[in-house]
Amino acid sequence: MVTLPSTPNRVDLRSFGLVASLGLAVAIAATARVAGFVLWPAYGAASGIVLGIWAWTRPGSVEKPLHLWNRLAGFMLRGARLLTTGICFAIISVAGRAGSRLCWSPDAADASGWEPRPLCQMTGGSPSTIGWIRAFVTWTWRSGNVWAGSLLPFLVLLRVLRTQQAGSLDDRIYTLF
Repeated sequence: MVTLPSTPNRVDLRSFGLVASLGLAVAIAATARVAGFVLWPAYGAASGIVLGIWAWTRPGSVEKPLHLWNRLAGFMLRGARLLTTGICFAIISVAGRAGSRLCWSPDAADASGWEPRPLCQMTGGSPSTIGWIRAFVTWTWRSGNVWAGSLLPFLVLLRVLRTQQAGSLDDRIYTLF
């Protein structure tokens, strides 16, 4: 779902009204078809024309549905972000259980129980020059953490679902205070 401007102008209201009227016309036609009406295309076309004319001539009547759309889109966005983050944590916890480097019976009483693992340095430039996806996939392969590659679609989805919070600065802005 896409959030629309919170203070829409006339063009935004007309555009939303026309798209909403098209969606309602399709829903009316589908309902008429399921109900067994023979002239279901006529019902859909007639309702689309009437609703489209209404939205075009009275754009102010679409303002409340537009605000409702924005609220629903915000709820859906937060839910999708929460679900995606939960899936990432589940993948990490399952992979951590299956391939943990923790020694469960250390030889020395003062040993930490963790086995050292060699670090894998990135080569070929910084992640910004070769792309963070390629750098991530390269790291997963070289470090032996191939399971982490299953997180890639979820990390991309989290990046897409990220929103700019009201009153916060863009993360690309560098400022010294």
